[in-house]
Amino acid sequence: MSMDLEKIKITELRPMSEIIYEKLRQAILEEKFKAGERLIETTIADLLGVSRTPIREAFKQLEADGLIKSIPRKGVIVQGVSLEDALEIYEIREALEGMASRLACKRISKEELQEIRSIITSMETSIEDENDKEYKKLHIIFNNKILEASRNKKLIDEMNKYYEYLINLRNTTLKNNERRKEVLQEHIAIINAIESGDEDLAENLTRKHIRRAKEIFYINKSKDI
Repeated sequence: MSMDLEKIKITELRPMSEIIYEKLRQAILEEKFKAGERLIETTIADLLGVSRTPIREAFKQLEADGLIKSIPRKGVIVQGVSLEDALEIYEIREALEGMASRLACKRISKEELQEIRSIITSMETSIEDENDKEYKKLHIIFNNKILEASRNKKLIDEMNKYYEYLINLRNTTLKNNERRKEVLQEHIAIINAIESGDEDLAENLTRKHIRRAKEIFYINKSKDI
């Protein structure tokens, strides 16, 4: 079981079960808890410095999310994000991010375009330096900037539900510098289309970009099965 969980600060005002739920959810999505691993209430209670009652409540929420499963005589087992779950998330991303790029064509500001161009320059530097961590951080910022430029709050809220899941997916699809170079060129093509105001092209390029990421993810994951 992961020992990376830090004790919860009692100064936090939210319900304890909510705090525990978020901590455990993040740990599962980051694969600090592996699929098939058993979660033991008493151990987690000791690690977090809390009682077992809010942990049980957090477990109920995690089970509703499909991230864990309570099995008689075995206890609580981590399910993680299955291959099927991941592929469905890619399908949702294709539709929503494609729409975000389409909307951004008419709604993005000059300042936002300049910011995104600057991000792309920084991404190029991170590739040259083979700085994996920095590249992934900039990759997230790039996607968020286009999403924000859509000016559609409902779309943004919906996408934010799935971005948590992308932590581990990106670790699979952005493994090497050659792939990162390929993704950067896709990003440049997308922002060029957005800047030119070509809605169809921007949406199509974004959808193609997500489909390619899905393909790479599936190939890499299939090797692990």
